[in-house]
Amino acid sequence: TIALTAPTVAVCGQATVPAPPPAADATVLPEFQVSTTKLIDDYIAAEAISGTRTGAKILELPYDVEVLTKEFIDDFRLYEQDDMLKFTANFTPRDPDSGTGGGNRLRGFEPLQMRDGLSRASPADLTNIAQVEVIKGPQSTLYGQTEPGGIVNYITKKPKEAPGYRLTLASGSYDLQRAEIEATGPLLGKKLFYLFTAGYRANKTDLEHYYSRRKIYTATFAYKLSANTSVTGYWEQSRTTSNRGTGAVGELVGSRQSGTNPLIRTGGVVRSVYLPLIRFNQMGPNDHYIRDYDGANVRVEHRFNQVWSARANYELVWKEFHQDRWSAGLNYVPETGRLTSRTPFLQNQYERSRSMQLDLLGRFTAGGIRQQLLFAGDYL
Repeated sequence: TIALTAPTVAVCGQATVPAPPPAADATVLPEFQVSTTKLIDDYIAAEAISGTRTGAKILELPYDVEVLTKEFIDDFRLYEQDDMLKFTANFTPRDPDSGTGGGNRLRGFEPLQMRDGLSRASPADLTNIAQVEVIKGPQSTLYGQTEPGGIVNYITKKPKEAPGYRLTLASGSYDLQRAEIEATGPLLGKKLFYLFTAGYRANKTDLEHYYSRRKIYTATFAYKLSANTSVTGYWEQSRTTSNRGTGAVGELVGSRQSGTNPLIRTGGVVRSVYLPLIRFNQMGPNDHYIRDYDGANVRVEHRFNQVWSARANYELVWKEFHQDRWSAGLNYVPETGRLTSRTPFLQNQYERSRSMQLDLLGRFTAGGIRQQLLFAGDYL
């Protein structure tokens, strides 16, 4: 940005141009200076919503809140939920091969995942995330559930009053392909505003047969009933399909056959990863993983006067999960030159949920000190 605006500043008379030397073989560019009284850092957020459910300024919060702004997420191309949280202190990404459930950890505990203050059921995606807020410690009780590690609150984008359109295309190694479309603006004067987003992502890895594809569509409408009352409706649909695969085949040494099946072994010691099979996919080519998500949200906000304001938030979620694969945990047996046995695995999961959140917030001054009083209720 500085490089683009500097010539404009020079034209406006902010530059000092010294006289060129009398004899110079090389071209000498004129010197210029840029000065400003305003420092802007789009990577640093001024306010947080998750900290106190009040949109408080971060400097006024009595506990640790980290915020990843939209500018930071965009510039570093943090496509996935895990990518966003890697920039958070005390965060440990999930390890599917750890044998401990493979969940993310914040300060050693699995954090509470939320979107706009409500329990979320869909992985975060760069397409419609405006800000990521991480509050650490047991203050997550503000949302009706206690997690010692803290909470992660994903703030979705909101419609804009001015028309805007955006198309983003990305390509990279391992067949990475990504596309994003965004359109926003007014639909009915200064009363009704909209935001449409759509995204597609596909990639592979060096693990054989692995692939991952995701489609996501969102629509948001905001209607201003009056200067003090607004209604916002949000809808999202996403589908993720993949062959997730599992690698890291170990080497089983000193085992013996158990029963009549030579693939079933007992005893022995499992050494580290068997390098000749480092790219081997334990699930094989026929692993199918499908995750569907549909969600709808309605939020009403009203300000009664200069002191009191209220918010009601209601959300419906439909979620389906299907997986058809082989069991993992294979090891290579040098005595037989083969892998240990495996069994078919099938899982179907259906989830329906609804959430409600009611807030009544008061802001006032008592004894010369600014005060906030919050009455909150959550239902899931």
